[in-house]
Amino acid sequence: MISLGNKREAGGTHGQSLYYKATAKSGKFEMLVDGGSSCDTETLALVNVTGKIVLCSAPLQAKLDPPRLMLSGIIGNVANAGAAGLIFAQYTVNFLEDLDACNGSMPCVLVDYEIAHRIRSYVATTRTPVVEVSPAMTVVGSGVLSPMVAAFSSRGPSTLFPGILKPDIAAPGVSILAAVGDSYEFMSGTSMACPHVSAVVALLKMVHPDWSPAMIKSAIVTTGMININPKDECESYMRQLYQLNLPSIVVPDLKDFVMVWRTIINVGVAEATYHAMLEAPVGMTMSVEPSVIKFTNGGSRSVTFKVTFTTRQRVQGG
Repeated sequence: MISLGNKREAGGTHGQSLYYKATAKSGKFEMLVDGGSSCDTETLALVNVTGKIVLCSAPLQAKLDPPRLMLSGIIGNVANAGAAGLIFAQYTVNFLEDLDACNGSMPCVLVDYEIAHRIRSYVATTRTPVVEVSPAMTVVGSGVLSPMVAAFSSRGPSTLFPGILKPDIAAPGVSILAAVGDSYEFMSGTSMACPHVSAVVALLKMVHPDWSPAMIKSAIVTTGMININPKDECESYMRQLYQLNLPSIVVPDLKDFVMVWRTIINVGVAEATYHAMLEAPVGMTMSVEPSVIKFTNGGSRSVTFKVTFTTRQRVQGG
């Protein structure tokens, strides 16, 4: 938690921190200085940062040199200059492992550019700017941007195959705290997210050993509802990709109307009834036939239904 001034001027600002430094006293305000956009040794030499909290950010170099790659060097520059702490702005505050260089030296906090702008404005308009860096705490409420997709995560839609929804599965993969040897470590990336999904797959496979990989993926994507036929539904490469029997429907070229078929398999109780609930996007209508699907003892476990999309106005240039 970062508190500016007397706590009434700017209130509390949230950031991400891994190393707070236990020797720091909560409730103690330190002088706050702006170290410029890069906090290099030349810039810090022009500012007296000894015993002060330094604000650093590098928005101008973000596209050419990602700020997180600069963080280790900046931590060293600020620590060698005798600063009491560092507030660093970058495009994402998720990478706590980037703060390893702060271990034992000083409190370090990551903030985004919006918060950095507020802090910089406070410094520029205050005769004696001060800041308090409080220990990390769990923050809950409607103002917390969580969960959210990591900055490094791939995003859709696919430019090559817009008829297939991607991404379709996401898992925790940012600042994951896990055991490493006889210690622990924070890490981020696909290697952290994959084990979360793999564990779900292992549990499903244990309960349903006869399920195919496609069925397991469908169960995950639809949160336990199986909506995919494990048989290959793609008879030709020329077939529209949105006709693949996936647990999602994407129609990238809707002009007049499009009919899409899906086949579902009942893997739950034998006696089950499902009702279609439609929420059509703006500018179009939807219909499902049949709108009610009933599974009975002795009946077929699979049912094919049709979804029709019709435009009521020109959508996406169609």
